[in-house]
Amino acid sequence: MSDPSNATPSGGGFAPVAAPPPISAPSYGMPHLSVASVTGAPITSPPITTPPTGDGLTGVPAVAAGGRPPSRYTITGTLGEGGTSIVYAAVDEHLGREVAVKVFKHEISGEDSARQQGEIDVLAGLSHHGVVTLIDAGIAPDPQGAQHRYLVLERVEGSDLRTWIDHGAISPRHIAEVGYDLAEALEYVHGHGVIHRDLKPGNVLIVADGENGGRARAQLTDFGIALTSGMERATVDGVTTGTAAYLSPEQARGDDLGGASDVYSLGLVLLECHTRTLAFPGGPVQSAIARLSTDPAIPQELPEQWRMLLAAMTARDPRERPTGRELVAALRQLMLTESSRHRAVPAEAVPELSLTGSFDRITAIAARTCRAESSALGLVQGEAVRVVSRTGDVSGDLDWLCRAVAASGEPVLVEDGSADPRSSAWSQSEDVTTPSFCIGLPVRSRGGRVIAALCVAGSEPRQLDHEQLESLHDLVALAGLMLAWDADAARLRTTAA
Repeated sequence: MSDPSNATPSGGGFAPVAAPPPISAPSYGMPHLSVASVTGAPITSPPITTPPTGDGLTGVPAVAAGGRPPSRYTITGTLGEGGTSIVYAAVDEHLGREVAVKVFKHEISGEDSARQQGEIDVLAGLSHHGVVTLIDAGIAPDPQGAQHRYLVLERVEGSDLRTWIDHGAISPRHIAEVGYDLAEALEYVHGHGVIHRDLKPGNVLIVADGENGGRARAQLTDFGIALTSGMERATVDGVTTGTAAYLSPEQARGDDLGGASDVYSLGLVLLECHTRTLAFPGGPVQSAIARLSTDPAIPQELPEQWRMLLAAMTARDPRERPTGRELVAALRQLMLTESSRHRAVPAEAVPELSLTGSFDRITAIAARTCRAESSALGLVQGEAVRVVSRTGDVSGDLDWLCRAVAASGEPVLVEDGSADPRSSAWSQSEDVTTPSFCIGLPVRSRGGRVIAALCVAGSEPRQLDHEQLESLHDLVALAGLMLAWDADAARLRTTAA
């Protein structure tokens, strides 16, 4: 990833962070019960319902229904509608589970046929936690006998990112979590020769809202205009496809596309999550042309890590944008940063506590949590960092990491040292052999000052799951409390003397 430090983000503002919106039915890539314009303004279209029928389609919109899927899928409602298809809530009577049935409005012919078959082929070849799952597909007739394709998709209980943005401000932690899931999904689909070409908030399903101690999780949907390496273009060369507000510059020009185009679109989506405004507003032509000569305005109020990443993702030259692997690593680092940013020691009065052996238990639990060989806890003392607890045979190598985390105040995560360029840089500057895996988290005082660092290292690459990361954050909070108690006890002893 090229260094975006020369970029000069500016403009924008923030609304106070509100709770995520309540869980509601996702639209599966289409505005809920409306047809959206490219500028985001919904053009509502009330559904016309049919009288009861014997095929499970009682009371569903008739004009937009298209073909009727097999009777094994009992339609129970409408999830969303777009210009080319409608998505129904349904029950698979054979398996007894809820599903989403996407029916294409137009009969099978010409370009529409190629696009619909393209989506089926694309989804059928994908299996990833960040991509909505295709369960079934087929052809169904409408009452006039015309043939329509349908898809049966995994039913996701949640909302979509468009609803989240419209509801209110999203916390930086949730933005990082959603961005990380989408970056992983893009790395996966790009690795399978697929370019999404229409990444926008309405095509992102929120499958977990991040409340009650969990983390936000997202899935990518609607591959209707995706391109694969083995698929002929369903559109004429030079014709722009996608939603104007989120096009990459190369899409706006009608150029050939690579994975970097999706990275640009994701950058605009994440920027909109922060600002709740479109980076390039206006009509379709005005919006598309603006990005050819102008970079999006990135608010100076954003932390430097966010500003640098968003500037890199939305670079006009595709070659200057991060690769899929670089993007996943950067957003995973931001997840750690945002999770630890506000985990300061609470200010309640606490009793005196002896620290004998307690730090050793914290470092031992940290190593076991990560299934790693070594760990260390370093305390900040003036300009120095003193390691007061070690676990494992090679934990002496962690002294440098404790110093680095304490000095920067930012968490560090290296999941695979052989593939992370920071490892070689640290080896040269610190004159140490960096481990294959390491993580370092800052411990903060009541006022937010860094007072210690908890670090873990292992000899094999590994990826931590959400529960492991939360356990490490709990250990960091516990270490901070213990240090606060010890400081309170010391002050009491001094006062008594």
